[in-house]
Amino acid sequence: MVSLPFLTLLLFLVEIGYDFFAQVSLDYGVQTAARQIQVGAAQGASNAADFQTTYLCPALSGLLPCSSVSVNVKPITTDYYTDTTFSATFPTKDGKLDTSGYTYCPGKPRQLMLVQAIYTSPSLIAAVVPAMATATPVGFVHVTLSSAAFINENYPMTSAPPAGCQ
Repeated sequence: MVSLPFLTLLLFLVEIGYDFFAQVSLDYGVQTAARQIQVGAAQGASNAADFQTTYLCPALSGLLPCSSVSVNVKPITTDYYTDTTFSATFPTKDGKLDTSGYTYCPGKPRQLMLVQAIYTSPSLIAAVVPAMATATPVGFVHVTLSSAAFINENYPMTSAPPAGCQ
């Protein structure tokens, strides 16, 4: 009689601990990768996947699979509040995050930038407490978001910006 609530509480604590760990790890990875954009070192990355593989994933902990992370890098062109609005949508049948609106544009020198990384992981405790996760067509997932806003330094442009980048 006592074991079921105890095991549920234990599972809850393990999942909350992992969520905190994922948030800290993703924050560190985003700050490290954003710094590479800020100083102009990431100019050679031609797309989001290249940036993610070269700069973000090496800074993440080994317990966060890089395949579950999505990256959005863009200059802030209007006001900060409008450009930093985020919503996670899972319209696909396989429960994958819709990243069709994500871009990779590392910007120009002295430009205000935004880097967002979204990590999705399955939820174990959502069967008991559904409000702790986001529902997808294939089950519940935790969505962890980390972002960094900064102004690029005045570095020399050494390569052309990626296609579609202004």
